[in-house]
Amino acid sequence: MPNIGFLIRSPHDYFVYKNTYHNIINRGIDGVNLIVKRIHSIPIVEPYADKFYEYICNMMDSRKELYIHDPNPEWTIEGDHKIIIYNNNGVFCSTKKIRMLYSHAKENWTFGSLACGEYDLILTYGQRSTELCGRYKPTCIVGHPKYDDWFNGSVNVEETESYRKLLDPNKKTVLYVPTWGEIGSTETYYNSINSLTEKYNVILKCHDSLYWREPDNLARFDSKNIIILNGSSDIQCLFKLADVVIGDNSGAMMESIYLDKPTIFLEVSAVAGSGLTSGGSTEQTCRSNFLMVDKPTDIDMLNSAIERSINNAGEFKQKRLEVTTNMYEYRDGRCSNRAANAIIKFLEEKC
Repeated sequence: MPNIGFLIRSPHDYFVYKNTYHNIINRGIDGVNLIVKRIHSIPIVEPYADKFYEYICNMMDSRKELYIHDPNPEWTIEGDHKIIIYNNNGVFCSTKKIRMLYSHAKENWTFGSLACGEYDLILTYGQRSTELCGRYKPTCIVGHPKYDDWFNGSVNVEETESYRKLLDPNKKTVLYVPTWGEIGSTETYYNSINSLTEKYNVILKCHDSLYWREPDNLARFDSKNIIILNGSSDIQCLFKLADVVIGDNSGAMMESIYLDKPTIFLEVSAVAGSGLTSGGSTEQTCRSNFLMVDKPTDIDMLNSAIERSINNAGEFKQKRLEVTTNMYEYRDGRCSNRAANAIIKFLEEKC
């Protein structure tokens, strides 16, 4: 009988699980599966659901991963597993459920009752996520398994070099990591981002919802001179190449700080009225410690912040450590081992 299923509904899910999944597989435990699921019955997704599913499968195939293809809409495949692991709400079945977090952004949503309430256990990054998730369900601090690659020096070299070949070696590299929707920056900062290409290599790493749901916003960018990548790219490879990271309310911004990258926050006016985040959230309070740009059309302001970041990469180093210590418990490359231990313990005790 299958024991553990890791549910994948977007490429981002795969990167969240990958190291933990392989850690468990390497222990010789039977019945551990990656399950690629077609998103269905969501009106905003349905128009491209088949293409999106094919896109995920193509990514999995290119990375030579074995996986179970789309189970039927009744979720019976999940019921065949003793534990299903995933990172957001939406699986209502009798199978025991464990959550692996995917972001420290959009706290009102990511750590709210709807997103946390249906799980039997939530594996958290550190003190802050434990405090928030612990209001609803049992937690276990494991750290951030996704970034074990970074901290143990095993970021995919071949993939990193494939992106490096696209860069002008005589230019510094800016990585732009916007989120999508009302608190994203693409609708207001595109001119400023486009203006950077004469002086810098610019990589735009898309949130998949930006790539698939907001093609009009994406079309605003200079695709001839900006390297535009979707969610199937490993962001750790891009962090390796970046001299500075800029973005808005994306979870990648906190991860950039966690990895000790010079990071510039773009302010988005819609945040004030958004129900996804609030002034007291980590994502909003942490940015005051770093460089911020709050005028979308002020190209000189953005350029000045980038130059300052590149010329003095260590300026906010201590702040980056201080701010992320409460978010992420570990930087030792062993978080996936802790996550695997927690999952196996749960399997042995609860199933």
